[in-house]
Amino acid sequence: MQEKEIKVRPFFAKCIIIESVTVVLVLLSVVLIRFTSKPLFSKLKDLYIKYVLDETSVSEVLEDKGKYEV
Repeated sequence: MQEKEIKVRPFFAKCIIIESVTVVLVLLSVVLIRFTSKPLFSKLKDLYIKYVLDETSVSEVLEDKGKYEV
């Protein structure tokens, strides 16, 4: 019986591949929705602006003035 050598990929390589596939799928879905259904894209854009997009000021993040450089 012949023994085959098992090749193990590093963990970060698997993560990079999975993240790349995910980003490509998200971008592809956004492009397809944008060019095939303009009303749906507008609704999704409004939902994104209302629930995801947020303005944050520096003073909200850094409460102690003088300890950090901005």
